[in-house]
Amino acid sequence: MIRKLFLTLTIFTTVLACATAQQPKFEFPAGTRIGIVNHLKRRATHRNFSSLRFDSFSKQIDVDWDIPAYLENRLSNAIKADSRYTVILIKPAEPMAGMNQEPELSDRTLKSKAIKPEIVNYLNSLGDKYEVDILISVRSYQGPGVIKIDKHPIELQGYGLFTKQLLMSKRAYAYANIAVEVFKTEPLTYLGSGKPENRKSALNNIDLEGSLKNLPRSEIDKIEPIVKEYAEQAIENAMVNANLLPPR
Repeated sequence: MIRKLFLTLTIFTTVLACATAQQPKFEFPAGTRIGIVNHLKRRATHRNFSSLRFDSFSKQIDVDWDIPAYLENRLSNAIKADSRYTVILIKPAEPMAGMNQEPELSDRTLKSKAIKPEIVNYLNSLGDKYEVDILISVRSYQGPGVIKIDKHPIELQGYGLFTKQLLMSKRAYAYANIAVEVFKTEPLTYLGSGKPENRKSALNNIDLEGSLKNLPRSEIDKIEPIVKEYAEQAIENAMVNANLLPPR
């Protein structure tokens, strides 16, 4: 009986150890060529939820923050800080349709066959054309945010401002659904990704008086530093998770 119990405990411990063991990290040699392909759009999004349904809206906003260039520069500089890497900036003439839609692409691997075949083909074609060892995709996505209404997360696209109006109460939040995803080429293999940790707390420095649909640009521009902070979080998380750089 004791022998059987010991055997059972031994098997359980072994299974638990295997389940909790981390997958080995990929090591990058000197001379690694890293391509960055940027799918972010320059326009921000303002999404408003109102208890009066006809006041709810989602619209694109022209801003001069240039988040795509900001993120690309920060990512490129972070990579160049390591002498092992050479950075190649990829500007595809025709970006793959749908790259800014999939909310969970960053959590899927090629082996799970969860990445759409057309996206796999797209990334493979870029890897071959630019002869890179590592391919980093920068994109936004549509998915549930951290803000909830009646315990239900609000779907948000890209990055920008989310406002909600419940009766006489108005609240504003900055958000960024941005993903930085790292793949090894030949064969295409998912290595890791990073997303920002959006804050649940409302902003207190934005004047929400008047029509939310016509919110002045001066008020919307107040979220620029937060969106840039979120972009930097996505970069750092991706670099660490993919073992491109050690954690700070």
